[in-house]
Amino acid sequence: MSATLENRFYDLYLEYFHKAEAHRRWNLLNDIPWTEINRNPEQTVVRIMEAYMAVELYLPDYTSKILHLIRASRGRAWFQANWGYEESKHSLALEMWLTRSGSRSDQDIRNFEEEILSREWNMPYDTPLEMIVYTVFQEFATKLNYQGLRRVAQDSNDAALDKVLALLARDEVGHFEFF
Repeated sequence: MSATLENRFYDLYLEYFHKAEAHRRWNLLNDIPWTEINRNPEQTVVRIMEAYMAVELYLPDYTSKILHLIRASRGRAWFQANWGYEESKHSLALEMWLTRSGSRSDQDIRNFEEEILSREWNMPYDTPLEMIVYTVFQEFATKLNYQGLRRVAQDSNDAALDKVLALLARDEVGHFEFF
């Protein structure tokens, strides 16, 4: 890839990073009203949140395999590392909601995690370009999923759930825009 294009990727990463730091970064413990959680959520919402958590648990596969493809591109590799950090917060937020709502115990989460991580995620495509295109659609779909569940759960009297879903959807928009 040309030096000009690589420099552009790095510039785009810096732009993304600074925008995220200034406008989108959030704190897992302080920015979600955990005291306003519904301790008796609908089981359909619980199962959907658990499914979202399962997707996020494949983070080690997503980051390591994609980083291997793009490691020589500082802009793309640094973005991928930053993306991994943000996705790890998503996983933690989903897990915390599941446990703090009383829907799952810590042991339930560990068992679920073990089950999910016993299987490996494999990239559906082999080239960086194909993976970028794939990821654009994945990030957009994930944003729609979080927004859709937020609409479904708006009457659940759960300010923590609402905030978790809003923050995750906002991050996914940022990811989509970068990719």
